[in-house]
This record gives sequence, C-alpha cells and structure tokens, in this order.
Amino acid sequence: MSENGDPSQKATEPEPEVGWRPWWFTAIHQKISAGVGDAERQQTENNCPGAADSQASWCTGLASKLPSFPFRNQVEIVDPENLEEYSKLSNKQIQLLELEAQQAILKKTSTWCWFEAVDEMISTEPEAWGELSVATTGSAVCPLPLKKYPISEGSATQVYVRNSLMVPNERPDQIFRERPSKTKLMQAIKQYYQFPTDRHLYMRRTTSAGSLEGKRILVLSFVGGMPDRYEKLVLRKSCSARHLSMHISSSLKNRHVASIKALSFECPLDQKSLDDCFQEATQLIQNWKYLFRDCDAIFLSGIYHSVPLVLLVLQHLLKEHTLYGILPDVPVGLLAIESCLGGYDFWDHSSDVNPEDTSSSSYASKEKALFQNSTKVQQEFLSKFANYKNHDSDESLKVQQALDWILHYHRSTRLTLIGRLYDNFMTISQKLAVEYQHPNIVRHAWCDGAPLGVMPETGAGDSLSRVSARTPHFDCPINVPEERLFEISLMSDILLAINLGKEAFVPVMRLISPFYISRSFNEHSMTPVLRKQKLAETRTWFQDMDTKWKDVQLLPDSIVPEKAESLQQLLEFICYSSNKNPEMVKVRNDLFDDAAVYDLFLDNTVKTVTPLEPNHMHLSSATTICPSIYSKRNQYDLVWRLHSCFESFIQLKTLPVQPTPHLTFHFSRELNTPLFPAPKPVTFPQDSLEARRRLSDLWTLSKNWNPPTNGLKHLKRVLGFLSLYSSPADLIADLGH
Repeated sequence: MSENGDPSQKATEPEPEVGWRPWWFTAIHQKISAGVGDAERQQTENNCPGAADSQASWCTGLASKLPSFPFRNQVEIVDPENLEEYSKLSNKQIQLLELEAQQAILKKTSTWCWFEAVDEMISTEPEAWGELSVATTGSAVCPLPLKKYPISEGSATQVYVRNSLMVPNERPDQIFRERPSKTKLMQAIKQYYQFPTDRHLYMRRTTSAGSLEGKRILVLSFVGGMPDRYEKLVLRKSCSARHLSMHISSSLKNRHVASIKALSFECPLDQKSLDDCFQEATQLIQNWKYLFRDCDAIFLSGIYHSVPLVLLVLQHLLKEHTLYGILPDVPVGLLAIESCLGGYDFWDHSSDVNPEDTSSSSYASKEKALFQNSTKVQQEFLSKFANYKNHDSDESLKVQQALDWILHYHRSTRLTLIGRLYDNFMTISQKLAVEYQHPNIVRHAWCDGAPLGVMPETGAGDSLSRVSARTPHFDCPINVPEERLFEISLMSDILLAINLGKEAFVPVMRLISPFYISRSFNEHSMTPVLRKQKLAETRTWFQDMDTKWKDVQLLPDSIVPEKAESLQQLLEFICYSSNKNPEMVKVRNDLFDDAAVYDLFLDNTVKTVTPLEPNHMHLSSATTICPSIYSKRNQYDLVWRLHSCFESFIQLKTLPVQPTPHLTFHFSRELNTPLFPAPKPVTFPQDSLEARRRLSDLWTLSKNWNPPTNGLKHLKRVLGFLSLYSSPADLIADLGH
C-alpha cells in the first residue's frame, strides 16, 4: 500500500520493477506475464468483425508450429478449499501458489509465517531451507518449501559490538535468591489466612533443574508492520521476526539443546486490527500444530505493538493445550521488547509551553506529526496503541484479561519486559508496563553507551589497543562516567524494588521516567540545530578517516585491513566502512542485537522457581501525570513520593550486594558466540545494611551529577532536596525518623 496515496487505488496499479525481489519471483512473473499477454492479444483479434472465419484456419496451422503458451484459460486452477499435500501439486500449481504468496508479501496486508528447523550453524543470512505460509492465499493451508528466506536483508558482513548495560541486573541470580525454609513457612501461614504469598520470583535450588540441555525447543517470534517514518520516530529501527528467532536460537545453542524449531510471523498490524491479525496468525499455526507435541519449552517474543498479539496467541495455545498437545507444566517464556502495553504520551520538555496545557488540539498536532506520510488506514490502527495507557479502554482490558489468565492458570510462564532507558518517545515505565503487578513479571532497562557519551573505540581505554585485530571475540568492562552514575543508579534501585514486589515504587517510576526523554537520543527526532552540528562533526571525522583508511588493502577473505594491528584500529575501520559502504560491513549494536538480552530472557524463564500458589495479575494504583516535566504538581508529587519511598527502602532486608553499574564491551564476528563470563556470585545479607549503603551512594553520586539534556537537568533541580543534607548519615537519620 502506498504511504502517500489512497489505499483503494493500489489494487489497480502494477507492481513496480524497482526494489528488492526474492530469488523465486522473477522467472515466474515473466512466464505468467508472457502467457497472459498473448492470450489477451488473441482475444482482441478474434473480436474484430468479419475476422472469425479467416482466422480459424490460420490459427490452426500456426498452433501446430509454435510451442504452447500458458494461456489463462489453460492454467490449472488452485482451489484453496481442495488443496492436497504439496507433493501432489503440479509444477504449474506450485508456481501459482508461490506467485500469489509473493504478491501478498509485497502488499504487506496479510500475516505470513516462516518456519525453520534451526541446525547447528546459526546465521542471519537467508540461505536456509524453510516453509512459507501466507494468510489469504493458497499457501495458508499448504505451506511452500523454499530454499531461502523470502526477504533478503543484504549480503554485508555482520559484526556484533555490544557497548551497553542493563539495570537492575543481567542475570536473575543477581536480584533473586533461593527461597529459604523460613520463607516457605511464612507463606504457608499467609496462604492459610488467605493473604498474598509470593511477591517476587525465587531461584531454583539446583542448576540442573533449570537446564535446557537435551531439550526440544519451539520459538515463536512476532513483528508488526509500520510506516517507515513512524518506525524511525518510535523504535529508531525495528527488525524482522526471523531476526528475533535467530538470536534466541543462538542463545539456546550455547545451552546444548537437542533441537530448535522456529516460527517467525510478520503481521500487518498497521493495516489490520489486532483481532484480524490474531485470526490469521492462529490459522497459520495450524500448519505446524505437530511441533507443540514434541517441545519441552516454548519461547515467544514480540516488539512494540506485536506484544499484545503475542499475549492473545499464547492464551489461545494454552487454552487449547489438548488440541496442540502442549504439556500442562511446560516452561513458557515471553519476551516483550519496547512494548506498547503502557501506551504512550507526547512529552513536552519546552519551558516556553504552558506545562498545564493538556488540550486536545495540542495532542492532535503532535499526533499528526507522528503520522506524517502514513495512510488513513495506518493512522486508524496505529493511533489505537495510545489507548493502552487507559486501563479501562477496550484495548487495555483485552490485554489485561489475556495476561491475567496466562499467569494465573499457567504458572510456569515468565514475562520479561525490556526497554531503552533513554528514549525520545515512550518512557521506560510505559514500555515496562509497571502498573501490571505479578510475581512472574520481571523488568529490565537497557542502556546504550552512546547517550552516556561512551563510544566503544574510546571507552575501553588501553584494553582494545592491547588486543590483536585478528581476535574472533573479546569483552571487557567499561566504567560509566562519574557525572552520569547517579541517574543510572537511581533507576536501578527503583527497578530492583519493583521486581521485588514493592508496589510503592511504581508511582515514583512513572513520575521520574519522563525526565529521561529527549529528542537528542534519536537521530531521527533531533532538532535541526543539533542535527546540523552532528553532521558537521561526522563530516570532519570522515575527512580524517578518509586520509587513514580510504585506500587500505584487506587481508584475504577478511574485513581486517593489513595495517590494522589492534582491535581499536579494527573498530575504527569498521565504523568508517559501515558508514561509507553499508553493503560491505554492517555493525550490529542495537537493543535487538544484544546477546545479553536473550540470555537474560532465557534465564528468567528456566532458572526461577514457580510460585507456590496461583496469583492473579492486578494493577497498582494509578497516578495522573501531566505530559510536561515542568508541571508543578508532578514535581511536588515526585519529591513527596520519592522521600516516602526512601523511608521504606532503607528498611529493606536481604537486598543483593551488587557492584557499581558498568557498561560491558563485547566484540564478535559471529552471531553464535559463547556466553559472557559469569559475574561473581551475589550475596544477600539478612539485614538492611545494603539498603543503607545504596542510599548513601546515591547521595554521594548526586554531588557529581552533571547530565546533558534538559529533562535530566530539570530532574537535578527537582531533586535538589538531597543537597539540604550535609552527609548521607544525615539523610538516613532523617529518613529513620
């Protein structure tokens, strides 16, 4: 569908010849077009008055000398209602089914699924046999075996560079402990008197119980369509469903599983309703229903607006578990990246605007800018995602009911929510849906080094200069700049408390998150002045790199230049090459490429123990927030609630003793790399000393806090009450009273 035209006109327009075309399209298109064209010309000539008799004998003689053409009336009809097995189809029927599926994929108006049996070698390249099934086509009931993934993402060499951190943890045993016997006794008493029992997850006692070794795994990934400009403003850049499946499979392979089957769904959530996409997805799943009978664990993933669809699909699968043959206690993991479960607002960080202005005209103008270059149909469906912030809306109620049913009736399900801490559009509290409370929901904030001013080629210091450029993979820690540690540590402590079931921190999380919003965190939303400045800096950098790397010779069958001796020089060259010639080298360093994200997701699912009793999901008390950080009401509410949370925080016992948050640098030339080295074990002291130490560190870090964005600068002014205390001891003493 054209983004600038009427969607009703698309059906009459021919498919353009430009853009990508899969390997299996061109030959079929030419053959069918040739046959149809000749048939139409013959029909035109036969309609001429007085020509029927003279043409009859002429055509008869000509037909005996020319090869037969696939005229439309000679093509074998493919009836979706009577399709037999693929092996019984003729070549012409297969060609028509492939052409029909290809045209549906090009139009982006139908859900389609790619099935793949993942072998030993995990790769994002499309050269792998699989099966394709497209809704509203014949392949919806008769999957088509293909030797390649239908969409090519380029042939550039992939290089994986991680320069990020996750708070409050990167492994579940860094915040959760094993359930002690005393806790079991207390929970039994609470259960007897019908009090709430488990508030958070606990670790399994034995590592073998949470092992996936020798298991048969099923992976389902869902990604929704969206206009190009909308995608850039909301997600910077999304990825394909197969991309998610391959990264999850890569992490699974490191755990020595027996087999991995992957189903990757591309859904037109910008063209069709959630219910329509759900119906299409569940219809396609029927083609591989047998996979569920043999699996020992199921992992599902989604991005942004596909997360609600994932929840509905999983609820359907678990409700119909006898039909699919799913075991009652099979471990199920849900990974929601940058989810829309919390809806979105348009945050205004301009001090020139009335902070109490919540008029509909202001909202409409910002929404119009977001939907620029989108069709009316796309605007209709994309605008509904904002309704998830209203817990009484139809959209939110549907998701709440599905998630509550899943977590209550299938207790071995874990939901892992991960989102960017620094963003230009949605706050971290919205992406993590902090109002949804249940022990089986775990939340993490992902932070790239770029918003902190830390680049991989310079942040690691001398570590990279001492490593050979020919090393296959390398990792090392990178310190967070001291002037930015406060904002990271503060968010880490708040998220830790929420993951431990402390609901009092939810309103604080919602109030503080908008200050982490800035247009400068997304290159597609920067102000014209800042964009011009960045372009000037990039131009100067390119001139320096041209002098150094322009005519360099590469080693045979390698991306390593001959004169690159250290990993630092190699990274510099790769960064230069990926910007100058993206078809040669592509650096994978985004949230969707971070192996630690998928490792954490798997650990959350299989290494934590199921709660003792079923729990219903509930919503924490809602807090009304003005979409301006300059709202006096919001600022007063934040200070009052944060001070109250500090009072309860210093009383928390058995908090994990964690090191200071730091970035992790990781370099690899392959997707399937070993797991990162395990960090040191975390201890859980039975007193509140760790809580007091954390609060003392926050006071100390606030003295050197120097953030760069308007939002964080204003947050520093709002939290100025910390400077009223001459020492952390005074702060703790005041909170103790």
